[in-house]
Amino acid sequence: MKSTFLFLAILICNISLSAADSSASLDVKFICNEVAYFIAPTQQNFAVGDDVYVKVDFNDKRFVRLVKLYIGHQLIRLDNAAPFEWGVPNGSNDTQLRNMPAGNYSLTAEVV
Repeated sequence: MKSTFLFLAILICNISLSAADSSASLDVKFICNEVAYFIAPTQQNFAVGDDVYVKVDFNDKRFVRLVKLYIGHQLIRLDNAAPFEWGVPNGSNDTQLRNMPAGNYSLTAEVV
């Protein structure tokens, strides 16, 4: 049986709101960070029990401070240095990406 993964790279925009004075006016700062894209995995279907290697890259890494990887709503791990990788073959971290059970999953990379 195969498991299916949906890969999503999302753009996260930080919106900072602060009260400028007692009159409820707001000073709005709108800052968008770099867009992430997945380099790995290159396929969307895996055999049950496979390990999944994930690598995220960017057009310009200078603006990337932190990347959070999620399966569904579960945080896998945050990474604050390139290369941004999870489930590295022969590694011991990211157990959520090892021996994957059957199912449909979505991967999301949040850029901060």
